[in-house]
This record gives sequence, structure tokens and C-alpha cells, in this order.
Amino acid sequence: MQLTKREYIAFELLKTKSITVNECYKLADEFISKSNVIIDDLTTEKGWIEQIWEWADKFQLTEDEVPRNKKDLLELDTLNIYRHEMWNPYSPVITYLPEVITELPNLNRIAVQYNWLVRLNENIGQLRNLEYLILTENFMTELPEEIAQLSKLKGLDIEDNKFSELPDFIGELINLTWLVVKSNKLKELPESIGQLINLKDLNIEYNVLAELPQSIGKMISLEKLELGENALINLPESIGALSNLKELIAYDNRLTTLPDSIGKLHNLEKLTLCNNQLVELPDSIGQLASLKELHLGNNKLAELPLTICNLKNLDYIYIDSYLLAKLPEAIKQLLNTVPHVISWDNS
Repeated sequence: MQLTKREYIAFELLKTKSITVNECYKLADEFISKSNVIIDDLTTEKGWIEQIWEWADKFQLTEDEVPRNKKDLLELDTLNIYRHEMWNPYSPVITYLPEVITELPNLNRIAVQYNWLVRLNENIGQLRNLEYLILTENFMTELPEEIAQLSKLKGLDIEDNKFSELPDFIGELINLTWLVVKSNKLKELPESIGQLINLKDLNIEYNVLAELPQSIGKMISLEKLELGENALINLPESIGALSNLKELIAYDNRLTTLPDSIGKLHNLEKLTLCNNQLVELPDSIGQLASLKELHLGNNKLAELPLTICNLKNLDYIYIDSYLLAKLPEAIKQLLNTVPHVISWDNS
């Protein structure tokens, strides 16, 4: 019979202390959570190290990727497996992670990129020290609910997979500072995404989103929001609550107007709206006092609001060439002070 680490420690405590079994388990959990110590005779008994080595040999992982000596393996903090065909054309791609990977006590970063992963094991939630999970370009369609147990997770990247939706429990990862879900098949975002109040960078480009949830305005730490290459027809009014936002990237959508609340983004430095269907801009755009870059090329604007003259910090503006000829004198004077004025000829 093989004991788990938790059972082993609880059993040893029970032999030396006059306490209940439940109290032993509680103390065992505290010991495991606070200590990086591995009990050598226990790991040998379980054979989980040998299982990891067998998996590593099967997929021809190098010593740098998975150390083949016990000491270095136990100290491993980063599992990085990169299988881009350009750089590793003859290496077999990873199709799964072994369940015993959760035994690695110091693992805080998993990066399995350009492989053939289709799912994560349900015990992924046991990696309580994991801070970064990077799964770029695999074949995953869903995340296990247990991922919500990764309370220390700061970064999650599932770019270029096969996701058609994000689970509601994504909102439980409240310590995330960046989230990349670019190049999937997302049609909508869950309202729970607004619970990610520590998120600074959200990239949801290259999906099929038609709208954003109003709860996005609750993401008060957000500094960069990348929405390019979707099917958005509007932006929610709540976007004006993102007081720390510095970059709003929304090129190649179907936007016809912008909400008046956009003028509340006083820290916004870059606004990219190229290749949309914009017919007008709100007067409130003139309140973007920190704006340095304004990208408006290839839209359907008949004019620019005079309030744009208030954008004294502009360093770069990209507009349709037909607009230049009919701009009022006040805006022309502003453009004369802008170092980089780029025009787009969409005729």
C-alpha cells in the first residue's frame, strides 16, 4: 500500500501526539503548505519521480527541460517545453502532462507551448505555488474547474487553442495580473471576468466577440485592453470606469460609435480604432488629456469633433486622407503641432 504525502505525515503525527485523526490531517496540511521539504523515503516509496522521468524520456525532453537527477528535479521551479516546428522539427510534441507533476514542490511556472495538449489533469489545483500557466498553441477546449484553486496564479496564457467560451470560475483567479485568450473562438465573456480586479493586461484579440460584458468596468487595475480582430459593434458604457487604462486597442471590429464615457479614461495614452465603421466620435474624446497616439484610419468619419483640439499631448495621429482636406482650421493648427501625422487613402 502506498501512502500519500498527507497520509504519511498524518500517520506519523498520530503516533507521537494525543490528538484526533482529523487534527492530524489538519496539521499535515499546514506542514505541507508551509514547507518545501520533501521526505526522501516517501518519494522513493511512491515512485512518482520515476514516473516523471519515464514521461520525459517518452517525449525526448532534455535535461534542461526535466532534470534526471533527483536533487535538481525536486528544485525545479519552471517546466518549459517549447516545440515550435521551426526550432524543434524532430522532437515529439507533448500530448499530456503526468498527474504526478503536482508532486514537484517548487513548481511556480508551467509553459507548454506549440504542443498537442487537449486537456489539463483535474489535480492541477494541487500546484498551490503555481504563478504562471502558459499553454500557447495547443488543442485545448476547456479548463478544469480545479484551476480555480490556483490562488497564487498571476499569469494565464491560452492563446491559439480551441476555446469557444471561458468558464464562470475564471473570476475566482483574483490574483491574475495578465490574461491572454487571443486567437480562440470566443463568442462572449462571462460576467465573472469583472471579478479580476488585479488584472492589468487583458488580450482577447482574434476571437468572434460581438459585445463585452458590463462587468468589464469593474476591472479597476486594467492598464491594457486588447480587443482587435473581433466583431464588436459597440463598447459598454462601463468602460469609462477603467481609470488606470493606458492602452485601448480595438482595431478591425464593427464599431460605429464610441460611448460618451470614453472621455473618463484620463490616463489613456493610446487609442487604436482603425478598420471599423465609425461615423462619428463623441465630444468627450477631447477629455483624453494624456492621449499620445490616436489611430482612426479606414473608418467612415465625416468629421472630427472640435474638442479634439484639447489633445495637447498627441505625438501620433492616423486618419483617413479625405478628412485632411475638410478639417476646420482649429484642428489643422493642432495637427501642425503633432510630430507624426499619417493619412490613410481608402479610395
